[in-house]
Amino acid sequence: MAERTLARLRSSLGGVVVHHDRDPVFTGYAWTGRLLSAGARLSYALRGPRDNPEMESFFGRFKVENRSLILDAGSLEELAAVVRDRIRYYNRVRRHSSLGDRPPLTIIEDFCREG
Repeated sequence: MAERTLARLRSSLGGVVVHHDRDPVFTGYAWTGRLLSAGARLSYALRGPRDNPEMESFFGRFKVENRSLILDAGSLEELAAVVRDRIRYYNRVRRHSSLGDRPPLTIIEDFCREG
């Protein structure tokens, strides 16, 4: 799917860093060979999905919550704008239950004012 999307956007995997855990599907010859032959660089988490649970959680939610917006982007510029807007929303507007139903940056801003 990534290859088709990149082809539609007239781009390629050349020079792109593909990072994931060490699940067998991502370390197998079929997957790694396909990426390497397309010019991608491979990066693996040292401890698999436990390596960075916060980012795993963020990207999992980010992809689910914004799937249609990401897939509807017609160019890399549109995709970059979607990602910028959604990260701004995630940090400044979206309430997080683990943070007392507050956006992350409001907590940092309060800390800096008190600091």
